[in-house]
This record gives sequence, C-alpha cells and structure tokens, in this order.
Amino acid sequence: MRTYLGFKFKRRLAETLVLKEAMAIIGCLIVVLAGVMLLYVDKAQAVAGTSVSSPTVSTYPETILARNNNTWDFQFTATNALSSGSVITINYPADFKINNDEDHKHINFATNQIYQYIPIVTVNDLAASSIVVSGQQLQIQIANVVSAGSVVKLSIIKEALSNPVTGGTKSILLWTSSDTDPVSIPVTIESSTLTVVLSKLYEGIHKVNYKLTFQARQAIDSDTALIMSSPMELDDSLESIDPSKVRLNGIAVSRVGMDGYLFIEPSSDTHIAAGQTVTLEFTEDAGINNPVIREGDSYTQQIGIGVIESQLDWADVTYTKDDIAPTGSVAVHGIAAGGTTYSRSILLDLSATDVGSGVIAEYEVSDSNDFYGYDSLEYKPQVPYLLSPGAGPKTIYVKYYDAVGNASEVCQITVNYDDKLSLASLAVKDESSAIVALSPVFSDAHYEYDTVVSSSVNTVKINLTKSVAAAILPEDSRAVYTPTDSTSGEITFSNLAFGSNDLKIKVSATGDYMDYHLVIFKEGPVLKHSNNLTSINNGSIVLFGGKKWILSDAVKRQLILLEPYTGCVHEYESSSCEWSEYGSAWSTELGDGGYRFDPMAEYSIAHYLNHDFLTSLGAESSNVSLYPFDNTMYSAGSVSRWSDEYRVKAAVGLLSIPQYQALSGTGVLNPFLESRWFLMNPAHAGNSYYIYNVDGAGSLETDWSSKEVHPVVYLKSGLSVSGGNGDLMNPYTLALTGLSSNANIASIKLQTTALGYSGTVEPPVFSLSVSNEIKNTALDVTMTDTTASLVVDSIDQPSGGTAQASVTVPMTIKVTDLPEGVTTVHVHGLAADNISRRNYDIKITRAAPASFNNATLSSLKVEGVTISPDANRNLSTSVSNAVYTTTITNAVYESGAKITIKLSTGNDVSVGQPVNLNEGANVFTIVVTAPDGTTKLTYSLTITRAVSGSTGGQQEVPVTTAAPKITLSDGTTIDFTGSTFGPNAKVSVTEVTPLNTSGTGLVSAGKTLEFTLTGITIDPLHPVKVSIPTNANANRSKVGVFYYNPSTLSWEYQKTEIDNTGVASAKVTHFSTYGVFEANKVATPTVDSLITNDTTKQFSLSTSTAGAAIYYTLEGSVPTTASTLYNASNKINLLSTQTLKAIAVKNGMVTSEVLTFPRRTINNVLIDINNKVDQNGDNKFDQTDVRMLLKQVGAVLVQ
Repeated sequence: MRTYLGFKFKRRLAETLVLKEAMAIIGCLIVVLAGVMLLYVDKAQAVAGTSVSSPTVSTYPETILARNNNTWDFQFTATNALSSGSVITINYPADFKINNDEDHKHINFATNQIYQYIPIVTVNDLAASSIVVSGQQLQIQIANVVSAGSVVKLSIIKEALSNPVTGGTKSILLWTSSDTDPVSIPVTIESSTLTVVLSKLYEGIHKVNYKLTFQARQAIDSDTALIMSSPMELDDSLESIDPSKVRLNGIAVSRVGMDGYLFIEPSSDTHIAAGQTVTLEFTEDAGINNPVIREGDSYTQQIGIGVIESQLDWADVTYTKDDIAPTGSVAVHGIAAGGTTYSRSILLDLSATDVGSGVIAEYEVSDSNDFYGYDSLEYKPQVPYLLSPGAGPKTIYVKYYDAVGNASEVCQITVNYDDKLSLASLAVKDESSAIVALSPVFSDAHYEYDTVVSSSVNTVKINLTKSVAAAILPEDSRAVYTPTDSTSGEITFSNLAFGSNDLKIKVSATGDYMDYHLVIFKEGPVLKHSNNLTSINNGSIVLFGGKKWILSDAVKRQLILLEPYTGCVHEYESSSCEWSEYGSAWSTELGDGGYRFDPMAEYSIAHYLNHDFLTSLGAESSNVSLYPFDNTMYSAGSVSRWSDEYRVKAAVGLLSIPQYQALSGTGVLNPFLESRWFLMNPAHAGNSYYIYNVDGAGSLETDWSSKEVHPVVYLKSGLSVSGGNGDLMNPYTLALTGLSSNANIASIKLQTTALGYSGTVEPPVFSLSVSNEIKNTALDVTMTDTTASLVVDSIDQPSGGTAQASVTVPMTIKVTDLPEGVTTVHVHGLAADNISRRNYDIKITRAAPASFNNATLSSLKVEGVTISPDANRNLSTSVSNAVYTTTITNAVYESGAKITIKLSTGNDVSVGQPVNLNEGANVFTIVVTAPDGTTKLTYSLTITRAVSGSTGGQQEVPVTTAAPKITLSDGTTIDFTGSTFGPNAKVSVTEVTPLNTSGTGLVSAGKTLEFTLTGITIDPLHPVKVSIPTNANANRSKVGVFYYNPSTLSWEYQKTEIDNTGVASAKVTHFSTYGVFEANKVATPTVDSLITNDTTKQFSLSTSTAGAAIYYTLEGSVPTTASTLYNASNKINLLSTQTLKAIAVKNGMVTSEVLTFPRRTINNVLIDINNKVDQNGDNKFDQTDVRMLLKQVGAVLVQ
C-alpha cells in the first residue's frame, strides 16, 4: 500500500506534462510555418544506402538522458516505393535496452501492443503490422503503402526502449527492405549528474543518511515537486518521513509523500536556478532503512531524481551484503539462572546485537532447541513467556534473527518452577451465590483474571483453595480473607465501585510469595438525566467526544458510534485501506488463539482505535472506562463458543457476538443495517480463522471485505444527560454529575503523630522516620471527603526488600517487613465520582542498626554551611574576614558516641561552644569516640578566614558530575564540565578588595573574587569557564578578566570574551583570585627590520608599550604566553613557507592584537572574510575578526 499524497502533487505533474505537450504542438506549428522538419532534433544525413534519404530523428523529451526513456520519432524520404508488408529496420547500439524481458510483460512486440491496445510503433500514424526483435534490431513490418519520394514518419513509444547507462555519442542504423545498406544517424546521450553517498552501506541497517547531489535541469522552487525513484525495498521506509528531517540545499522541505514515486515539495524559501548544484539530504533522523536485498537480486540498485518522470538523473548504489549472524543472550527477569520461580508466567529479558545491519528483527523462543512448530516473533527487549506445566527445571531456548534473516546461535537459560504457591482453584460468586465467569478460565497458566458483574452487585465472594498451607493477603481495604482450613478460605470483597475494582491477592509461605491479580468490573450506573425526571431510552442519540453515538444499553452505559468509522491503520487513507488478514488489521496469537483484538499490537485496528481514535475524542476520552471486552473465539456457521472465555481490556472495542444477538431484535441496531461492519469476536472453522461481519441486511457472515467498524465505548460513572432530546438533530449532551471530585488526603498519622508533609513537589509527599527496631507500621489516613477512597498502587524499596503495603478497614495503610533505608509507597485518592484521583507518595525511612564501635563523623556545620569529611577524614571551609568567632554545630555521628574539638592551644571545646579565628588557616582536631568508649577516629577541620581587605559575601556551592555548572547569587557562573569530582566536592567564593592595583592603570569593572576548590581536579584539556558580570557603566571595549599572581604580586590578563549582556568570561586551569577590570591594551608588535634572501626573511620585533614581552609562533597558530618568548638580541629567521604571528603581553594590561606577517593581499583577506575564518580563537566570527583581517593587508617591506 502507498500513501495517497494528494491532488497537489498530481496536479503539478499533470501541469508539467501538459506544458510539454503544449510546447510540442507549438513546435509543430513552427515546423509547418517555417518548413522545418523538426523542432528539437539530432540530425544526420545518410552516409550510405539509396532507399533512405534526408533521415532525421527527434525525441521527447528533447534531452536523451542516460538510463531514461524517450519517445523516438524518425523521419526520412523513401527513395523507393514501400508496399504493405515491407520492413523498416532500426538497429540500436548494444548499450540501448529493448524492453522485451520478464519485467516488461505488458509490452508485446509481436502484436505491436502495450497494455493490449496501445501500438508500440506507428508508421505515418498507422500501427505497424508486427515487430520482430532480433538482437538490437527492431524489424518493423508496415501496414500501409509508401510511394517513392514520400516522407515516412515512424514513431516508437517511450516504454519500448531504455537509454544507455552512460552518456556519449551513439549511431543508430536505419534501412528498408528495398535496400539493406543502412544509413547512420548520430545521437547524443547526456550523462547523469547524480551522485549518492550513504552513511552506512550494510543491507537492512536502520537510520541511514542519504545524500544526493546533482545539477538542476530546470528551476526548483515551492511550485516544483521533485520526483525520486528508489528500490522497491527502500520505499517502505520512505512512506512516512518527517519533512523537517529532509533538507534541500540546507533548507527543510515542506512535504514528503509517496504516490508511485517519492514526491518532495520544497519550502517556500527554496529557489534553485537551472544548472545550479542541488543537494538533497535525508538525515539519519529521517529514518531511512537500507533495503534487504532479495535472493537473486543485485546488491547494486539504482536511485533516480528529477522534476520530470522521464528526465531523472540516475546513480548506482551498491549495498554491502550482510552475512554476519547476530549474537545474543537471554535472562529471566528478576530470577538468576538456576533460580526458582513460583509462577509459570515469567518475563524474558532479551539481549542481542548485530555487527552487520545492526538490527535485531525477530526472535524464536521454545522449550526445545529445535524450535519445531514455533513462529518467529517481533524482537522486543522484554517479552512474556509461559513455562510448560509441571514443577521442576525448565530450559528456555532463544534464537535471534537480524533484518536480513541471519540466525544467531541458540541461547538458553534454565530456571526451576515450584508450584507450591499456585492456587488450586479460584471462583467468584455474586450476592445471590451465582458463579461469575472468570476470564480466562482459571488454570495454573494464568495469574491475572477479570470478571464483569451487574450494576446491582455490591459484594462478591472469592472462594479459593491452596496447594499448601499459605497466608492469603488481599491488598485492598475492602477485601477481608476468612480461612476455612489450612488450604482453603474465602475473600469477601465489598463496596464495589462502578467500573474497575482491582484486587491483588498475595499468597505467601516460608518467606516466598506469589501475586494474583483480579479485576472486577461493575457495570453501570444507569445513565440518567440530571433532572432525575426525563427517561433515557436505548436507541437515543448521544453527542460524545464531538461524535454522534447510539445509546445501545443505558444500564451498562454502552455507546456505539453511529456513523461507520473508515479510518485506516498506519496512516493509510481509507480509499486504499484493506482491513484484512493481510492488511495488518488484526493481531495474530500463537497456537489456537487465531485472530484477536489486541490493543497492544501496533498497526492493528485494535491499536488504532485505542490510540488515534480515542485521542480524537479530546478531553472527553478521560470519561471512557477500561472495559473487559469479550474476545472469545466462536465457531463459524453455528455461532457457538469454540474456545474458553477470553476477554481483552480496552477503552474502545467493538460489539461482541452475544451483545449483537441480544440487541438484534430490539431495533437499536436498525440505523446500522445499510452499512457493513465488523464484530468483536473472531470465528474458527477447521484450521482457518475469520472475522465475523454483519451484512447489509443485518445477518452474520464470516468476511474480510468490510472496511467499516462501529466503535463501542463504556462511559464512566459520574456522567449524566444534561441537555438535548436524544434524536438525530438534537442529540443528548453529557455532563459530570454532582458526585464529589475531591480525592485529597487530609492527613496521615502514626498513632497521634502526624506525618511530615510537602506539597511543593508532585506528587505530594508524606514522610516518616522510624528506628531500626520498627519493621511494621500502621498509618491512619483521613480523606478530606469522607466518601473518597484510598488505593495502594505500588511500592519502591531498597534492593532485596520485601515490604508489602495494603489498605484495610477503616482507612489504614499497613506496611510490613520494612527494609533499612527509604521505602516509598505510591498511593492515590479516588473521589466519589469514581473519576477524579490524586497521587501521593508516603516515604518511610527505617534507620540502620546502631553500631557499638562506630566512630564515624558524617557531617557538621560552620556558619550554617554543612561540610563532610573527605576520604582522608579532612574537612574544610572558608569564612569572610569579618568572622572573628564561629561555632561548630550540628555534628552528625553515632548515637551514644562522644565528640571533642581540640584547639591549637591544647584546650578542648564541645560542639556548640565558640572558637576564635585568626586570618588565614585555622586547624582544629576533632576526635570521635564510639559508644564502646574505646574505638576512636580523628578528623582535621580547617577554617580559612579571609585576609584583611576581604569584603565578605562568601558563598559555598557543591559541585557534582551531574551538575558541573554552578551559578552564584551575583550572576557569576563557573562551568567545571570535564573536571573530576571527589566526595563532597565544592567551591567557596568570597568577594575581596583587589590588591596592588595602584599605579597599574587597572580600573575595577566588576567584582574581584577569591576562589577555594575542595575535592575538584581540573583537566588541563578541559579548562574551567569563569563568567563574571561587568558593571553597567564599564567600557566593554577595554574590559578583561585578570588573575592575581601572588608570587609576582601582579595582575595577569586572561583571554576574555564579552557577550552582549556585558558578562566577561575566561577559561582557566588554576584558581586563586580573579577580577574584572578596565585596562589599556598593549600595542601590537611591529616588524622593525627585514633582510630577505631566496628562502628566508630575517627580522626583529618591537612594541611601543614599555616593559611588554613579545611571544610568537611560526606555524600560523595564535600565540599565547606558553609560546616562544622573543629575545631582542636574536633576529628571527622566517622561511618562505612559514607565517609569523606575534602578541605583546604586560601585566595589568590587555594583551595586544595578533601581528600576522608577511602582510597579505586584499583578495586573500576578502576570501577569509567571506569564509568567516576565526582569527582570535574564540570559535566565532565577528567584527573583531574583520578588523584583525583588515590589519593584515599591506605592502611587503623590502630593505
């Protein structure tokens, strides 16, 4: 199937062809008026022969382009008379292809027909009698008489011949049966300009970049669609390409679609002149997959591109054969090899790689290594698997296939299945003790079941028996288990809400457990009018989700879409939709499952209805219940159940066979009788499976032909009719009823103590910390609305944890077997309207056991800043000069341990007592004595008080690999990307008064900051970027970042970038003190003298800035202070192949601009400006680079 692109492309193609035809007609008129035989023609006079004179040939299109097809029009004067039956022979060169092969069965040369009615060759507008193909000769038997001296016009339809693969001048020979001496007619074949480059060549590989480069044969703009022809196997991945991932000369195209060819509509910004080079690029994100080459086909395929179908430029693409088998492994999710599972239903973790195509397409899984009788399935990283019956070891075999079909070696894993926790039986009864059918039928192969009860049922009884004595733990506050004996009992599940009631049943024994999941769907309530007076009848029309529906069952709140839905899966238009066995319409199950309605099967009708169609209902889709639709297999003809009861949970389904039979005599379905529509249930007959359909008369049939479905939905409770009268012109409208939508939790308490609460996160969090002695807890929950309920969704806990959570009556959350660490219970409140819900997290932290010999110090605080020891038990922090006295507080250590702080004076103080600080480093020794009174650990705490002149404003910020870029409160940013961070890595920043600036000419243009790094190692190859905002009134043209060198007591300029907001940035590899200053710039070095010979130039350098040092390079790179220092006593020798670049540097001043020598011509400089060549190494091109380039222009000095 192909996506119908729309009228626009077809219209443009038609307009192009009509234009060509119009030009041909105009050309004919010119021929008549001017007496010229041809409008566009390669002409040749006979070089031999006597029966043919004045031969010419013209083609349409005019250009004879390699690998394309042209219509050929030959014209000559017959010297001798030709009778009916005479033969005109045309001999094409060997590299032309006469299309009389298997790929062109629609062309019959013997009868001179294409598609059985169009002549291949005409002579003087009359179809030739026959054509004999002999090698490269077309022997054409004419049907008419040609008198001597008459003009003969012979036309060959374009499908008959294909042009040579390569261009050049060729000679076509022509003669008649009256004189076999041929005339030679030269023609010129124009070569293709197309080249195709692929990022990956393996067949079958996914996400390949295709880049096509060619010369435009006519102007290309938004009104000219490009046509691309590609191998058939490549077409599948071209059908749904995102146009934003396709670029034409660097501009994203407007539209891409498939209609026989791939059509590419350029953007309105695209204007490409004829003759200009064109680059069409499909990026890897476009999702093109290389084709899988079929057996017997060539690995060299052709791709064509152009504007006109018969004027495509073609190129070969040779793919690489993939004969490399994939490799893989298999594991059982959550169970190690040789481990034990208590469930036959397990999850397999599949893992495979492929060196060739890189794509794992399918897998096979079996309980035997020959895989007999098992089909290959689409590869997914995790898949369900059902172990064979019977306890004992189970070996699972898996084999992988890549996109080409290469098979891996067989992988296997063995686990043990223990059935001791499997239930022996499970049955559900309603309030009248009637058995409620389970789906699927209970067996040891299933652990998830569902059932449907009527709207009047409020309580069900769940009878179960166990294989061994085991605890039964229902995880819902409405469910209470009453044992009958050690192996049987009954769960009473009450207060059933309308819609789905989910019950998890845990079977537990000897520390092991097994989960069962039972969903009881309660139908209803009856759909009523909000006024409680108007009766709502079945068959009424209801407006829901912007569509009209028939209310087929008010008690069950069931709606059937009135108009048949004909939308297709996988973006196919309805006109080309085939909802059939081969149209990916239904999902196929293994074994005897046959065709099933499966919302999880991509590209199926079921998936489409439960995704695209459901989304089309807008916000009202949230009022659709997840309903267990009957997907039972029926026998064809008798319409009786053939397989066990089976349901599938879906938001959108179809009408089932029993529902249809129940409604067929009520008149509710009468509006559907004029259309054909599918039913939910598949049919079985022998070894075949079918879809049940309703024909136009309302009778059941097994048929694939229908392209219409009538979706069915079930409305959630809480909706009622609010307006309309229920007829076609004025359908009922729906609105939420007055039931409360409040699902909030008011409080959670442990006995009388309320849990901590944080509403600033989503979901809100209740938190509780308990000692290590507490393993089980009961939390009392109060809902804001007492009619709301609480549901436990899931639980997160440390690895290996076995905690369980459940809600009991009254509203109490019981959490058992708490592990050490943080356990998070995910719950939600469910409002009385049974629709509104609110999610919450309950975080319970159980402390680790006390360690009697634990002398660990975890952390402490200085001036409100929390600091932790490093691996060597060192702690450090900094404070401003204004802090003379500080207090060490909040030390975290083992309960029962003791901590002592030793001063440099030898005195001891306790945590919380003040300590005095001197300028510089203040070192304290901290001793922690464990509760045993013997074990001790010693720590070193260094508090650095800033030197005199500090202005304070200290900030301390942690740095991690996940967050290497930090921002200070003043807007300063420090990017440590590429650095290495130890535990508790941090940076301390203090604003200080700049030292030693007097007489330097430096003027403060922003803050001066002192940096202290803890636990951070800077990689010299990845400098740290420090960005400091400048003052608003600073002269940005003179601003630079300077480093204070404490060894020289001077300020050193750092290469600085200033953005348009005034932030000055420098990249540095060491940290101390950095400041932002206005400063004068050092004068650029100049060449003072020059001596030239044939191979070298010898010169000296100077700068007008006194005391400045000059650094230079000779290989053309921009110099730094790490480059060669210029020595005035030694002249520099510059080879003719070298380029000198030099800078002048002086502390307290901005580094000079770069001198480049020898000087360059204006043309050289203009080329660099046009190419935007960066000059100052800041990885951007701006006015600074332009100025630097212009300064390179000048005459060469000669002395």
